[in-house]
Amino acid sequence: MPPGCTMAASSPTARSSTRTVIPPSLSPGGRGKRIHEAERIGLRSFDRGFIDDAVTALERRNTMTLSVTEGSVYLELNGATSSSAVHDHSIV
Repeated sequence: MPPGCTMAASSPTARSSTRTVIPPSLSPGGRGKRIHEAERIGLRSFDRGFIDDAVTALERRNTMTLSVTEGSVYLELNGATSSSAVHDHSIV
């Protein structure tokens, strides 16, 4: 298990995943270190305000429908609807 890696991240399921979220605090890129095979790491983002809209609609109990279609994500959360394009980025 690599240093700083949690048990969950070292599980066989996590190791076989093709998509992983790396918290900025654990990212070696900010400390002057090279990221191995950085060209293979894809980053995705949503339109500005999409997450804020979802947070505003959150309640103690929630009903949610999430759909992803051709580069767009559609969210209905407790009757409030929001949508966003999904933007692909590269770190190299």
